[in-house]
Amino acid sequence: MIRATFTVNENAHYVAFHMEGHADFDVHGKDIVCAGASAIAYGIFNSIFALTNTKPEVEIKDGLMDVQNIAETNDVQLLMRSLEVSLKTVEEEYSEYISISKRRGE
Repeated sequence: MIRATFTVNENAHYVAFHMEGHADFDVHGKDIVCAGASAIAYGIFNSIFALTNTKPEVEIKDGLMDVQNIAETNDVQLLMRSLEVSLKTVEEEYSEYISISKRRGE
């Protein structure tokens, strides 16, 4: 299962994002849940790098994306909200394979 966790601060701003695991919906190369979740996350963080003047810390390994120090600017926060909405849309259809949560941190 893919588990994605958004960390928000006391102002409800996104400050970190962690996604790990594999959906196991289908075999590697045909897993539309993994492909969809990965495409959404990569697309949003590529947009943050390309369209804003911020650079969050990103660690990527097989089955892991960990992002820290997400800027609290309006444009970055809007993109992070878009990430959450998009992943929740996948979760609505494939809840056996992906889980989205939010936690309070820093």
